Amino acid sequence: MNMTRFRAKKEKGQAVVELALTLPVVLMLLLGAIDLSRYFFYYEIMTETARDTARRGCLRGITGPDLAAYGNRRLTTMGFSATAPHFVLVTVSARDGGSMNYINFADAQSGDMVQAEAQCRFDTAFGTLIPGLEQNMTIRARSIYIME
Repeated sequence: MNMTRFRAKKEKGQAVVELALTLPVVLMLLLGAIDLSRYFFYYEIMTETARDTARRGCLRGITGPDLAAYGNRRLTTMGFSATAPHFVLVTVSARDGGSMNYINFADAQSGDMVQAEAQCRFDTAFGTLIPGLEQNMTIRARSIYIME
């Protein structure tokens, strides 16, 4: 009878030790998956914004500052902010199709390129826990359209 009580107490202690060993690993995997999905979500939003802004830049009569404001406004309505924690920024430029020199949007013609770049800061949950992993990363997406 004493042997049965001793064995039951020993097995209870074993379960606590197993939990203490596996719980941190499971939590890191879970939080890593959440962080990775957040990264891909942010990247997709930046890509979509850059693509839509460049497409809109191919329209006649729009200026560079208006186009950048459109991209920034688009990100703001999605919950991103130009200040902390996201620091979103949309930049636009027009390039001559032949020489690849930057040109003014007003001078853009058929065959010239419109480039839009959207970027935001991404803070990882594991930046301080995993050596070599940066805590603050910048996600950039660029899209180039050719005016017709």
